[in-house]
Amino acid sequence: MTYDPSKYADLSYSTEWLVRAAATNRAFLDLKSPRDPRVLQAIGRVDRRRFLDDTVVTLNHAQAEDLDRLAATLFAIQGAESSRIIIPGSKPGPTANDLRISAIKTLRNLTVASVPVRELAYNDVPYPIGYEMSCSQPSLVAFMDDVLDLQPGYNILEVGAGCGYHAAVTAELIGKDGRLTTVEIVPGLAVKAARNLREYENVNVLDADGSRGYAQNSPYDRIYFTAGSKRFDPFYLINQLNEGGILLYPDDKAFNLLRRKGNEFSREQFGNVVFTPLTGENA
Repeated sequence: MTYDPSKYADLSYSTEWLVRAAATNRAFLDLKSPRDPRVLQAIGRVDRRRFLDDTVVTLNHAQAEDLDRLAATLFAIQGAESSRIIIPGSKPGPTANDLRISAIKTLRNLTVASVPVRELAYNDVPYPIGYEMSCSQPSLVAFMDDVLDLQPGYNILEVGAGCGYHAAVTAELIGKDGRLTTVEIVPGLAVKAARNLREYENVNVLDADGSRGYAQNSPYDRIYFTAGSKRFDPFYLINQLNEGGILLYPDDKAFNLLRRKGNEFSREQFGNVVFTPLTGENA
């Protein structure tokens, strides 16, 4: 496979990549399309790079979706920090152009590159955030927030804060008059999420087991889970939703969207998904 630099020449390696991915990712558009423009705007306002760290991942074109993806990643990164990308067998120079030249040579020889995940932030893929957890790919975040139909002023419960990226996008959508409670069972991640979300006055990060919800801040207009379990019992949460409120959670096969009608739910399902396992009493 030959790398064609013209394919990426007009792209800015920034949130622009993520907005395009969220707007065009066929896997999610086949489930619900088109994306709500408000959701795309929210993705564009949140800099994913702030939520990732220097954890190193190793990429090669056997692991990447294709050689073009790896090439696009290496060629698009700009600025002095790009010198932190380590390409075996090469010595990247101080400029982005020097890095590109070195990358071209090694990519032609089945390259392997060790890259801090922060430098890959604008790729539409999940990345590790520690504690065997990951930051979801932005097109998945966009799909979930689109399905939830988040509106300004809503009261939201998120179960599974992770690094806080999804919460930030949700906070943008509900606005300053909305309220987001995000519950994280892993103490270290709860600290990380709280730090990353400190600029959002409408977000409250809790270190707790949210698998049965969080009744203290209910009733909610929307509840969503960022981890999945086939043993999850949604009926623990029915009384924490407003009438017409929505619960969105993944099991081991699909997304489940439950809308409250009195003391019952109507149910929809969306496609195949793979999430990190839910932990807690209701897992």
